[in-house]
Amino acid sequence: MPRPGKPFSLSDIKKRATFWFDTETTGVNSETCAMIQFGGLIEIGGRVKDKINIKMRPFFGAEIRTKALTINKTTRDQIENYPPWEEGFEKLEKTLGKHVDMYDPTDKLVIAGYNVDFDINFLRKYFDYYHGDKTNMKFISYFGSWFFWPSIDVKNEVAKQVQAGYLRLKNYKLSTICGHYGVKLDAHDALNDIKATRELYHVLMDKNRKTATLYHESNWKE
Repeated sequence: MPRPGKPFSLSDIKKRATFWFDTETTGVNSETCAMIQFGGLIEIGGRVKDKINIKMRPFFGAEIRTKALTINKTTRDQIENYPPWEEGFEKLEKTLGKHVDMYDPTDKLVIAGYNVDFDINFLRKYFDYYHGDKTNMKFISYFGSWFFWPSIDVKNEVAKQVQAGYLRLKNYKLSTICGHYGVKLDAHDALNDIKATRELYHVLMDKNRKTATLYHESNWKE
């Protein structure tokens, strides 16, 4: 990372690391419901360097909402035959460890997604589940061991287009936004969703740069 006050160099830009991720869950309450799929892309310097697609069995006693399974296109029998969630979580941490020094506070991933606080809440809970009662483990990691606190939510880029008056839709679900901008999406698969989210982000960033340029040019003329 550059020293405070020092401009970013090209080498700094190439090191920028983003963790694009999405989840499929058994409901909307992160306190009682479980993740059943975790899809992620690790992007470094603008290129995807690693991919994660983990299906996991709900933890014992998890709330399982029939409506959620319908949306996810899964059944109770299917998810009960997924690998244990602990196995999936260990796979996730192993992948993160290839790209992040968990002991270095300057070496973390910036999380990105669509309505990403929903997914972050579930992920934080799983760190608590896995490490909370394992004081005899060789190491204990926390959410902050791998991720910076600030995150990128693509819905904020959508909001800029709405604010500028360029976008009016019946709703602002990921599938609706992707359809509007021509981004291909087979919805409600975590990996498919996050691939589409990343593509959508770049489409919106381009449009918002042009919008900002027009805004500043019009103000300058006034």
